[in-house]
Amino acid sequence: MRKILAAVLACCFTVFGLVACGKTEAAEIDVYAPDGAPALALAYAMHSDGERDGVSYHVVEASTIAAYVSNKDREKNADVCLLPVNLAAKLLGGGEEYQLLGVATHGNLYLLGEKPIGKNNAEELKGKTVGVVQLANVPGLVTKAVLSDLGLSYALLSDGGPMDGTKVNLKGVVPSRDLAALGIDYLVAPSPAAERLGLPFAASLQELYGDGNGYPQAVIVAKRTLIESDTAWVRAFLAQVESGAAWLKTAEIESICGAVEGKLHGGIAPTFTPKTLSREAIENASVYFSSAMESKTEIKEFLRDLSSVATENFEVSDGFFYGGVI
Repeated sequence: MRKILAAVLACCFTVFGLVACGKTEAAEIDVYAPDGAPALALAYAMHSDGERDGVSYHVVEASTIAAYVSNKDREKNADVCLLPVNLAAKLLGGGEEYQLLGVATHGNLYLLGEKPIGKNNAEELKGKTVGVVQLANVPGLVTKAVLSDLGLSYALLSDGGPMDGTKVNLKGVVPSRDLAALGIDYLVAPSPAAERLGLPFAASLQELYGDGNGYPQAVIVAKRTLIESDTAWVRAFLAQVESGAAWLKTAEIESICGAVEGKLHGGIAPTFTPKTLSREAIENASVYFSSAMESKTEIKEFLRDLSSVATENFEVSDGFFYGGVI
């Protein structure tokens, strides 16, 4: 029934426009997402965006996304935002101003290097140095959580200690295809940027973690006031997000990139272009939608795992999860 409803709403959204789906004309709705896999999750919605539909999409630098939900002037904050689940928990987890609508991406981190690594031979990482893009942020937290899940200890070379032959040595790096120059044996990088490096894929962190089906990485949140005042629009928007996964599989690469590039904020350089985005990269981005209530248990368990390897606890209230019909 939910799939049928999503299809009907998506049709309503595309053919008749937002007004026909119940959107009010009172104010512009601002939707923000970081560049990369989260932007891919919104590509279909942005591709279908009309000039006068009362909605504006903004694709921003990943490192700045927190600013769009934490401004002291609440009117300047995003109405809808895609952001990493741990950041959503840290900034919004009480549920007072925003609610979590669902999960948009389910893990896009990959281990690059010559020798394949799986759960059966993960101990071969002991004594190796693994470079991690954004070690202090989501990629680093996920890498640590995966290693802990595999029963492997790790050492942070940034702490100034020597390499440990009994542990996995983690090092923050700027991505490069020359691993030797970086002083590392493997590199953890996100898709769709990872494919551009031209390095062999040694492992999927999604497959190494838990039951091997990934984890809730980027989530969609919306202001409570928007959910209450424009429920029909929110449902139609989520129907488009849900339809977007199928659209990505068949759409022309140029159309996908064009949809995102047209919404880049502040003249930032895109993570992917028609020359660099491949079908493999789209698949590796793990873009598909699952609702807040479908994902609630998984999100809480993942946040517990991230908290166990972080210097802070990522907690969310039950009220943070939107429980309405989607």
